[in-house]
Amino acid sequence: MDPRRLLGWYLPLVVVSVSLCLNAARAQDEAPDAQALARQAYAAGVAAFQQGDFVQAAVQFSAADEAFPSPNVKLMLGRTLLRLERRVEAHASLEAAVRDARISSNERYAQAGNAASEELAQLTPSVATINVRVDDPTGRAHLRVGDMEVPREAWGDPIAAEPGAIEIVLQGPDGQRDVKQLEMTAGGAATLSMAVPLRNAPVLAEAPAPVSAPQPADVASVTSSDRSQQLRTLSYVAAGIGAGGIVAFGVLGAMSNSQFADLEASCPDRTACSSSLRDHATRGQTYQTLANVSLGVGLGALAAGVVLWVVALPGERNQVALTPRGVQLSGAF
Repeated sequence: MDPRRLLGWYLPLVVVSVSLCLNAARAQDEAPDAQALARQAYAAGVAAFQQGDFVQAAVQFSAADEAFPSPNVKLMLGRTLLRLERRVEAHASLEAAVRDARISSNERYAQAGNAASEELAQLTPSVATINVRVDDPTGRAHLRVGDMEVPREAWGDPIAAEPGAIEIVLQGPDGQRDVKQLEMTAGGAATLSMAVPLRNAPVLAEAPAPVSAPQPADVASVTSSDRSQQLRTLSYVAAGIGAGGIVAFGVLGAMSNSQFADLEASCPDRTACSSSLRDHATRGQTYQTLANVSLGVGLGALAAGVVLWVVALPGERNQVALTPRGVQLSGAF
């Protein structure tokens, strides 16, 4: 390829790439630092807290925690939620502060973790706490305690709930659920295990209670009205098929006779007949064969219909008995 042509393609690509990089760098320089935003929101939250505006303080602390999470922010958010009497949410925030301080290598967060632990100890007697041991092989389940969605990282911590009736739901990615119901008092604690049900787990149905005296082991009589109705319906169907066979026999027989009559009229002595009359003979024989088959099917279906109708008759004389020797029809008619 001509080097000048290659350079003509290459230079515009270089210019566009450099322009995109410069724009990205400029946008990054102009974007506010997340930690700076967290500091601003935290300062606004502290100011609102000191002024007694706990609603605004909760908003600012939540924004600070979203921008740059830290145990200090979670501690203040927990205190604010306590002032708003949102005890369950406050417990979750304080638990998160303890957890984040425990796993952080920053020593300045240790003090916040200790303070959150002390306030948790004061809060616990007023709420119910539940420890849930979760078996989630899918890795995508959701845990809900009451009206609160519990984040996965908090599953190993005590979960707070308002005293009273509490529903705990573990839901798998395909909608399968494990549900527990608890009745809790203030300061009470419970531990339970939950597992995501298998998607195609077999369901074992309980055997129905017997409604009558058991039958002997070698004979079980089937005399229900439902079975009688089914047999009666089958007898009607068989009778309809039989009637159709008889009608088909009559029609096909007439058509066969018509073909042979034409053959007889055209060539009565059956000698030196025209070759065109062979079609009459062939069709006549075919119609005769079909008529005979229709007659056999019709008579068989009618016989089956009669037997089914008799079996379906109510009464002890027409019971079908299941015996070790097979199915037998008892009774006479």
